[in-house]
Amino acid sequence: MALSPFIISANELINAHGSVITYTAVTDGTYDSNTGTVTNTEVTTSIKAYPKRITATPYNYPSLVDKQLTQFLIAGNVLGSKPKTNDKVTLGTDVYTVTQVQEITADNIVCLYRCLSIKG
Repeated sequence: MALSPFIISANELINAHGSVITYTAVTDGTYDSNTGTVTNTEVTTSIKAYPKRITATPYNYPSLVDKQLTQFLIAGNVLGSKPKTNDKVTLGTDVYTVTQVQEITADNIVCLYRCLSIKG
């Protein structure tokens, strides 16, 4: 099956202008009553994404004012599963936690994910 021209464009632009990141998909584990802890499972993937700095204001992200935000643009076909909140993104030595995921669709296909992430 041929790729959508929108996905091809997203991949070309992100590959040309993006940065290599490590995307860690975090899956919640089950509670272990013996140890009193929850062990999460993590799957790590190295991909290219476009990092865009975001400034939170009381109007766009009122609960995130004074936080260091980066929105990572990720092509819709590079991850094995849909990004979700609490996943981790590592750019260089900085680690970000995904707080919001937005799907951008065209031709009824997810072409791009916008992952709003908080540093730290």
